[in-house]
Amino acid sequence: GSSTCVARNKVCDFINDCPNGEEETDCGYNCNFDNGTCHWVNNRGGAYQWTKFRGATPDSNTGPSKDHTRNSRLGYYMYTDASNGTRNSKAFFASPLLQSSMASCQLTFWYHMRGTSVGMLYVYKQEGYRMTALWTASGDHGDRWYRAAVPIGRMKAPFKMNIASARSMSVLGDIAIDDIQFQHCAPPDAATSCTDFSKFRCASQACIAQDDKCDFVDDCGDNSDETAD
Repeated sequence: GSSTCVARNKVCDFINDCPNGEEETDCGYNCNFDNGTCHWVNNRGGAYQWTKFRGATPDSNTGPSKDHTRNSRLGYYMYTDASNGTRNSKAFFASPLLQSSMASCQLTFWYHMRGTSVGMLYVYKQEGYRMTALWTASGDHGDRWYRAAVPIGRMKAPFKMNIASARSMSVLGDIAIDDIQFQHCAPPDAATSCTDFSKFRCASQACIAQDDKCDFVDDCGDNSDETAD
């Protein structure tokens, strides 16, 4: 990597402070699980956990047979095995600590929910010890992968995202996820000029739409669009 030093609170904020953005890549919030679990971790103890796997899950008639990234039996994904745990057991999979995000920020991932006894899949935003549910899916979705896009919004203080599964009644309830990505989470880049009259110039020198000025949303990332005359 480069020899640039970056303050710890500038790592995992979706802004490339190193010349090649390596501090954001190393943060490990985007993950396809083909090279480990990046910096996502199981957030609770117990038998019911998120496990890295490839190929078909051990129980027939539930879970995927291929990953989403490669559509291959050789590609990895994460799943919760309904053979473990008891009814209503919950498994939390937590992101690394993220420093901040813009109003447009969203978490996207692919999920697979097949089986006659599939439980629930949740996405939580975690601020300290407070968990806020942002998204949920439940029940048998058949043998295919679906894309989820979960709005996170503007975050000015550190937070984590948690993807959680809840077990239902029987072993036919494996839930899998793959290809986690955070999108549109960084503030807009500085521009040499805002030539279009429909643009507003932020204090950071970035350009945003005039319609985004004074809309109670910090679209610049420095709040200059909300404090402007």
